[in-house]
Amino acid sequence: MIIWLVYIFCEAFIQAKLIKAGNKPIYIELFIIRSIVSILHGIFLNVQPGIEYIILLGFQICSFWVIFDIVLNKLRNKPFLYRGSNSGWLDRIKSPYYEILKPIALSGTIFFYIKGLNYWKF
Repeated sequence: MIIWLVYIFCEAFIQAKLIKAGNKPIYIELFIIRSIVSILHGIFLNVQPGIEYIILLGFQICSFWVIFDIVLNKLRNKPFLYRGSNSGWLDRIKSPYYEILKPIALSGTIFFYIKGLNYWKF
């Protein structure tokens, strides 16, 4: 799990620097890099196709959406649930649905992590 968490913090740090410098992140490049790290994370954990992979993917998606936003907002001295004008597509979800989905994603992160403990070898 450390690999995935380190990646989230690194991407948040890099994006914060880009945004503070007045540059817009290139989201397609970040998505490709994130996908590669996701695959490497699965290989490192020796994830098998099927339910085990679905659990890992659920963990990665939920944890990224929750942790990345918190870290990026903290690095930029923004409010906890701040959403910028160039935020990702999930951040375009209107209130109050957005505020409802964040705790669900946090719960999903915990759920998928606990389920993954039955499969993943650390």
